[in-house]
Amino acid sequence: MITVRRVRPAEYVEAGEITASAWSPREPIETAEWIGFHDRVADVAGRDAVAPVFVAVMEGKIVGSVTLELESRVTDQANPAPLGSDEAHVRLLAVAPEARRRGVATALMAHCVATARREGKARLTLNTSAHNAGAQSFYEAIGFQRRNDEVPADGSALVSYELDVGPVVDS
Repeated sequence: MITVRRVRPAEYVEAGEITASAWSPREPIETAEWIGFHDRVADVAGRDAVAPVFVAVMEGKIVGSVTLELESRVTDQANPAPLGSDEAHVRLLAVAPEARRRGVATALMAHCVATARREGKARLTLNTSAHNAGAQSFYEAIGFQRRNDEVPADGSALVSYELDVGPVVDS
């Protein structure tokens, strides 16, 4: 069984290492660029101070994480535009390599959709690398629609997606 909940401060380092492990290249590298990227994706405490970070837990172990920007953006070159008032944005969806293909990403994304809807957001957006065909297939399979691609200041290509999640209807 997978449980998704807000990360606890005592889990920041563990969740950060899980996040970094999911984004690590297949072959170990020690370039300054990779070390800087590793440090940014592993900084769960820094992201959680701006936007909630959620973790997926299986058998008492953190196996995935995701950041959900609801009110403001985590600052970096990939998303310089302000967050729209009707928008929630998914950042750094990560599943530990040993937990892949077990429903972890689906559970984390379902939690993001439910949270965005509960917070009154009408749409959920995200970006992924133009080279990450697996992520693109996953997002499309769970209902995300492709939007205009983005090219951040560093020149990398990002594929953009959006899902209509609202508005909330009171019954």
